[in-house]
Amino acid sequence: MNVTKLKNITYEKNYINWTWKDPKNIDFKKVMVFIDNKFKKNVSKGKMYYNATNFKSNTKHTISTWTVDMNGNINKTWTNHSSRTAK
Repeated sequence: MNVTKLKNITYEKNYINWTWKDPKNIDFKKVMVFIDNKFKKNVSKGKMYYNATNFKSNTKHTISTWTVDMNGNINKTWTNHSSRTAK
């Protein structure tokens, strides 16, 4: 149970907006979002995006995700995507 189609939908100087498709498992609850290896937020089922802000221009950043089911079980198989902010 992992997110799919994780991608950057922006090209801005100080933020990156990543989107994804939620897993189709009926017991899927949320996505744990990490930016540059630091936990940032839990994103509830159905939201399918995270907007990371306050970046410097022309810098590379990586989003990493874990998924969590209704019982609190964490799937620690990483889904990652790296992207750069605009110059």
